[in-house]
Parts: sequence; C-alpha cells; structure tokens
Amino acid sequence: KTAYEIPKRDWSSDVCSSDLYVNTAGSVRMSTTSTSWLLGKNASGLSVVRCDGTVGSLATQSYVLHFATSGNIGIGTTSPTTTLDLLNTTASSNLPFIRLANSGGGAGNQVGIMLSPYTGRSGASSQISAIDDGNASSHLTFGTAPTGNTTTLIERMRITNAGNVGIGTTSPAYTLDVNG
Repeated sequence: KTAYEIPKRDWSSDVCSSDLYVNTAGSVRMSTTSTSWLLGKNASGLSVVRCDGTVGSLATQSYVLHFATSGNIGIGTTSPTTTLDLLNTTASSNLPFIRLANSGGGAGNQVGIMLSPYTGRSGASSQISAIDDGNASSHLTFGTAPTGNTTTLIERMRITNAGNVGIGTTSPAYTLDVNG
C-alpha cells in the first residue's frame, strides 16, 4: 500500500468514504474540499485536529484540542503547561475568552467561577459571579467564605450594571459605596 486511508462514517446512509489520507511520506492529504477532522495519538498525547484544503493538497492542520500525557488539556496548543491551557492562534484578535451562559434569563440567574485552593473544604472559598438583574443586564459580584469549613459565601463586593461599586453592600447607590 502506498497510503493509509482515514475513513469517515456517513451515518445518514450506510456508506463509508475517506476525507483524508496519509501518504507514504507521512503527510496528511485531502481527498475532499471540505473540512475534515482527525483524531491522532503521539508520544505527547491525544489530539483532535482540524484539516482544511482542496483535493490532493497538503492538509492545513490546526490542533484544536490536545490531551497531554501529563493530564493537562490544551485548546489551541499541543503543549499545555497548566491543567487547562487556552492559546489564541489568531494574531490581533480579542480571543481567547471563556463563556459561561444560561440558556434562559431571569432575575437572580447566575454564572460564575468558584475558586477552591483546598479540596478538603466542603464548599468554594471564593466566587466571582454575574447575576442577572431581570432587565437583560447583570451585576458582577465577588464573594469569599469566612474561616472554617462553612459552605456559605458572603458577597464582599459588587459592580452594578450602572457601574457603581459596592464594598460591604449589595446595592451601591454611588460610584463607590463602602459600608464598614
């Protein structure tokens, strides 16, 4: 054989076709003009690779997701240095962002990040949240837990949708409103 075919299963009919092939030189080549996906393993881990090109061309490969043997996960990188490593490969763009969203709105709905530097604690030690105000906008809040093993977080600071900052208050009436 001069090439290895990477089959793509078409589940709408019972036909197998090939979108990519690896030639004897080890290059991934396109056999269609559409985007194809490749799952591959090497010494550094397992990768999901996006391949673009035209028929017979050398595939342009973009490493989309990589599971490193270290246990780290890379998005946009094959060398993740932390548990989750995001790399923007598009120069001059405003990426990467992490989006947390609810599918439905409503006053009090929240999305956020819980921070727990000690897994023995029964709840989060700190939290950053966006809270829906019921008017298609939100407030940003910062909370911390008191000393001990409590699961209760206390809101310490809030930035309202109007730009008011409250420390020690959940309803700041001024640009900077400090209670305490």
